[in-house]
Amino acid sequence: MQKALVSPSTADFPFLDHTVVITGNRYKVSFYVDLQNVFGAIIRNNWVVIMIFNEGEWSLEQNWTLVILDIGDQRVYEDEANLLNVR
Repeated sequence: MQKALVSPSTADFPFLDHTVVITGNRYKVSFYVDLQNVFGAIIRNNWVVIMIFNEGEWSLEQNWTLVILDIGDQRVYEDEANLLNVR
């Protein structure tokens, strides 16, 4: 997630405040990230991540497929090949 941020060192990920919806092997995680903008103000961005768990060990990144990443009202990433699997 930090790869998508302009200033990742200022990011605060409140992992205790999130929502997870599980449907089969599809996971939709909604949360927010607070980070500092170039003027020093703290800005809150709502994030939505939709992933597919393929199989195997949960902790291994290669066992997951990122399908959608939304930050605020902007779609940052969309895997069209797997999009039909999440609707």
